[in-house]
Amino acid sequence: MINKILIIVLFLAFSFLSICYAKTLPKVKEIQINQVNIIVEIADTQNLRERGLMYRKSLLKNHGMLFVFEQPRKVAFWMKNTLMDLDIAYIANDGVIFQIETMQKATLTPHPSCLPTKWALEMPVGYFKKHSVRVGDKVKL
Repeated sequence: MINKILIIVLFLAFSFLSICYAKTLPKVKEIQINQVNIIVEIADTQNLRERGLMYRKSLLKNHGMLFVFEQPRKVAFWMKNTLMDLDIAYIANDGVIFQIETMQKATLTPHPSCLPTKWALEMPVGYFKKHSVRVGDKVKL
């Protein structure tokens, strides 16, 4: 009897912890630029967009963060509490990159989009150059 109760308690505790942990996992999606697949974490809420890649020391190869806005708008990014240099690509409604900027870690310098954007893609510094990603390239979202 005690074994059954212990098993039930352990099962319930494990189930509860699994649910809590699953809620903290980031949403991820695979996108493509110039036939290169990129795994992105999705920042589609105000809280996720505000936190961004703060406090991260590195990203895995071909990984980044895609910021998603409800409506296209002009936005600006800064690097407060960000521990690595990043490149950012601003993406138009049609999926075409219209601006690429390099951002230095731990700075408050704003990097505004020159046009309204629906998406912004942050990647490790040098990623876009290494993979020949340029303004005018199409992102398959």
